[in-house]
Amino acid sequence: MSEITNAIKAVCEEKKLDFDAVVGTIELALAAAYRKDFGQKNQNIKVKFNPESGKSKIFDVKTVVEDLPEEEAAMYEEGYVAPEKPIQEKGAPVVAEPHVPELDENGEPKKRFNPKTDIQIKDALLIKADAKIGEEIVMELPEPADYGRMAAQTAKQVIIQKLREVERDMIFNVFKDKTRQFRVIAGKLNIIAIGTQFNVKAYSSESTIETSLVEGSVKVEKQQLNSENNDKAEVLAILKPNQRLVYYKNTDKEGVNNPVNISLQEGIDVRSIISWKENRWIIKSEKLGDLAIQLERKYNVVLKFDDNRIKMFHFSGTFKDESIEQVLKAISISSPVSYIINGKDIHLKINKDMIGGYKNLLN
Repeated sequence: MSEITNAIKAVCEEKKLDFDAVVGTIELALAAAYRKDFGQKNQNIKVKFNPESGKSKIFDVKTVVEDLPEEEAAMYEEGYVAPEKPIQEKGAPVVAEPHVPELDENGEPKKRFNPKTDIQIKDALLIKADAKIGEEIVMELPEPADYGRMAAQTAKQVIIQKLREVERDMIFNVFKDKTRQFRVIAGKLNIIAIGTQFNVKAYSSESTIETSLVEGSVKVEKQQLNSENNDKAEVLAILKPNQRLVYYKNTDKEGVNNPVNISLQEGIDVRSIISWKENRWIIKSEKLGDLAIQLERKYNVVLKFDDNRIKMFHFSGTFKDESIEQVLKAISISSPVSYIINGKDIHLKINKDMIGGYKNLLN
């Protein structure tokens, strides 16, 4: 067993993390490092990391799309890149104003050809004879001489970062052994499961503890004050699949057994809750005020709202390895919100000329 594997397993054991999720995070970091030091402009880098050997395989992954019109194709062959933002002086704050996207014949935002992530069908057929539109073309890239050493350092940095940033947002897969119980202690809650898969979100900085059930069943209990016997714990709920229990910590006071304030939610989208396990972030009609907390934690930034109405805007979408600026860009395209990035501070404000057409965001 390699040194890196031992380190990952130690982190997973200590923090109750999923091994594959940590490896996936390492792969994202390796891809970012490769792009920075070795990648070319139009490569969409993905990395497959083997923790046993410490070796990596590097790929350029593209989605097959229809051929472009000749004039447009010629522009890209000459190195044309669709402008995203004006050139700014180095060190100046990044300012982005929202704009209305170009629409297709169905009134949907028109998808532009991206030479980084897309490949025309005519070019794809040169690589794979039976390539089809919508298919992914995966091309393995050579490993540079210095990449191995850099990869090992990156993996260690990710492991250290995981220890810092992940407190208790995790998913549990419990073996279907009816003779064994699996218990998680989250604040003043006991979460007990047999043969199940569930997610616990319990950050010390947040006012709630959330338990979401994927399959099987879990029992959620509140520990009794000054009780050493867990049999005396108060049963709050026995969850069924696609249910979520939200426990409000601010109802607790030292030395007092208060009535428990909980919320049991039915029919939740479990897929979005556990999407982080596959290194995806699925957002379904969430308020920007709630998303801000997740953005701050994920990207180590501070979001400041110039108008509290922005916090009420609802957003949906799926992100994978986008940067904070790419996420903000998506928000500004789909809403009357502009942003200014100044170091780790991000200021969000309303575009008053556009707010009238986006009242549905407040619903």
